[in-house]
Amino acid sequence: MLLPAESFPSVIRHQMQEPDQTSVLFVSAATWVLLWFVMFYFLSWTYPRWSRVFAPSTKPHENNRFHCARNILGIVHATIVGLTSFIVLLVYVGAPPSAKFSNTDNIATCLPSSSDSGAEGYGNTQQTIALVGLMFTTFTVADLIVGFIHRMITLDYVVHHISFIAAGVLIRGNCVLPFNAAALMSMEVSTPFLNWMIFLRHRGNSYKSQVVISGVLFLVTYLVFRVILNCYATAVLFVFVIRGNEMPKTMASWQAHLLLVAVGMGAFVQVYWLPKIWESFGGRIKALIYGQECNVTDEETEPAETRTLLLRPDVKASRHSLG
Repeated sequence: MLLPAESFPSVIRHQMQEPDQTSVLFVSAATWVLLWFVMFYFLSWTYPRWSRVFAPSTKPHENNRFHCARNILGIVHATIVGLTSFIVLLVYVGAPPSAKFSNTDNIATCLPSSSDSGAEGYGNTQQTIALVGLMFTTFTVADLIVGFIHRMITLDYVVHHISFIAAGVLIRGNCVLPFNAAALMSMEVSTPFLNWMIFLRHRGNSYKSQVVISGVLFLVTYLVFRVILNCYATAVLFVFVIRGNEMPKTMASWQAHLLLVAVGMGAFVQVYWLPKIWESFGGRIKALIYGQECNVTDEETEPAETRTLLLRPDVKASRHSLG
């Protein structure tokens, strides 16, 4: 017979009623990773049905069920994460620094504590970006594992994903920097256009207009979200720190410094990639404006940002089980 909770000392009752925050976060993360796996393999399993809507690609590896499932799931994930994060970012733009850079010990949900007066009125917003951060980080973990399992992996792919996983663990694991978290994840707004262009570009001239428009929209959203907004949010953070404000005391000093470096490098990389992005997609904008012929089937020199989203052309189709 189970004894009622009231019969235990108050400290034990508190532990029974309030599970460890770290354990709750770990279980939530594991559940999300499992969910992403389920969705990926469901898309892979149903590939013969939904792929009939599209013409086959002239590149054998682009007819691979796992490659296609990863592309479509990436579009779904990036759309949800990117749009939600952008809405949160707009809310935080006019918020005081105490809300932009707030933190809490409630790492399971990132719900501000009663003592965190700086985040008053932003509790729902903070919890929303925490949930999105968990979705983003766990998707990146699942995507990295899937890449290894099905050999859809390159060195820049690994570096890209590990960097974002580390940043996600530091930010979400400590419930810090909700404003910068929203800015970082709002960069995903550009990803669906890139994925869609990559998915269709070798499937014939009937998809030419979609490929060109997707390329143009990717370039525009890259400039707005990955360069302008991300650099703005990074500058706001560094000004906050330079003015003598400390990073959250709940973080170890090495974590705080590492996070600042990661955020700064993230902004730098987006600017560094911009010339290559323009080289790959700028021609399509010019062709679209002047009504010129635009070739959408040639393999282009692509920056790491785009290469991480598809199999390398030199990966042999024989390594995969084609769907």
